[in-house]
Amino acid sequence: MQKIIARATVFLLVLVVALFFSGCKDESPVDATLTVTVEIICEGKASNIAVYVDDNYVGTLQPGGSLDSTVTIGDHELYATSTEIFWGPETKSIGSGGYTWQLTCL
Repeated sequence: MQKIIARATVFLLVLVVALFFSGCKDESPVDATLTVTVEIICEGKASNIAVYVDDNYVGTLQPGGSLDSTVTIGDHELYATSTEIFWGPETKSIGSGGYTWQLTCL
């Protein structure tokens, strides 16, 4: 009888440990921050710059401004447009550290 109780105890201990570790998941981030900036030199050359990520509108910028958008980690197509200038499309790989896309008006 003691052998059965000992085996049952070991079995339960192993089961508890296995269940504990099965609940530990990889907490790797799945989202990152995409920051879009427009150089101040664009003032007078572009305004009301609409920014798109994967064909989805994420916001409007003015020269000297910036915009943050949360995106999933991976490849994304970026483009921006104003009545005067068009940027992109550009495919960028965005990692867990995020990415800054700087728009310029040279």
